[in-house]
Amino acid sequence: MGAALVLSLLAPIFLVAAMHVSSSVGFEESKNDALLLEREYYRRAEVREAMLGALEGGGAAQLKGLGDFLGTEYRQDGIDVVVWCGLVNEHELNGLPQKMQASGAAELCPSCWKAGEKIAGVCCGEEGCRPDEQDACAFFVSGGMNGTSIVAPQVPRITDAGETCEYPEIEAARFKKAIVGASLYDRAMNTSGVVVLPQGLVVEDEGTAQR
Repeated sequence: MGAALVLSLLAPIFLVAAMHVSSSVGFEESKNDALLLEREYYRRAEVREAMLGALEGGGAAQLKGLGDFLGTEYRQDGIDVVVWCGLVNEHELNGLPQKMQASGAAELCPSCWKAGEKIAGVCCGEEGCRPDEQDACAFFVSGGMNGTSIVAPQVPRITDAGETCEYPEIEAARFKKAIVGASLYDRAMNTSGVVVLPQGLVVEDEGTAQR
């Protein structure tokens, strides 16, 4: 993993629309830019803490409810928020803010799923094969005695009945890193950001996180 990706995964990343402040820009405009950046920083920090709390409180099952709540809460301020889980490489992660600015909406990476979304697969055993659906985030979030972890997906999946379950969309992107994230897009300002909880993160009691 490159140094740039390590840095981007260890902390929330946020890229604003280009704001070049030249020597001719007045004091008030510069001050407004600084206030905007500060507000965006604290907004991302709030979303990150909410995500850690959801994982500590119930793992993947809590992420859909959190996504619905954040989407409704921030929409009142003209901000789109989408909570998601998936597999991402460095290029996709770095390009996500620009992708949102171009589309004018909160976006996901190509191999990511909105919290609560299902992934289709096929389970095969002695009695034949059957279609299967699983919560996407359950592949990337694992609970245990040490806390809740962001993990690489374990596929194929073996059921209690001995079936082997395969999920083509996940298997096609296994070379990427697992992430639980949130995309934010401010419609009025055309600014965008990504909050990242990377693979290897462990959420312990009271929402504390360690790597």
